[in-house]
Amino acid sequence: MAAYLLLTFDPTRFAAVHKVFSASNVSKLLLHIPVNRRHDTIVTISYEAQARLSDPVYSCVSTILALQQQDILSSFTTSGASNGSGAGDKQRFAMANAL
Repeated sequence: MAAYLLLTFDPTRFAAVHKVFSASNVSKLLLHIPVNRRHDTIVTISYEAQARLSDPVYSCVSTILALQQQDILSSFTTSGASNGSGAGDKQRFAMANAL
């Protein structure tokens, strides 16, 4: 696990993953993941670990709810009709990348 985190992340992310999930457990999990999907897996685990540390009750669910609420509000502000431009998808993608 350390190899994946050290190549792409700072030590604070490794510490968060270790504190929440234990590095040993994550290493065992990664053994069951295809090599080409391990980077995505560790990014997801890292995000969840940081979310659990910042919000122990809701963790990443609070982010999902906020994005859903934002999508609902944006659909009301665009006159309630979809113009086919995918503005909600673009906004959701930008928000997810910012996190």
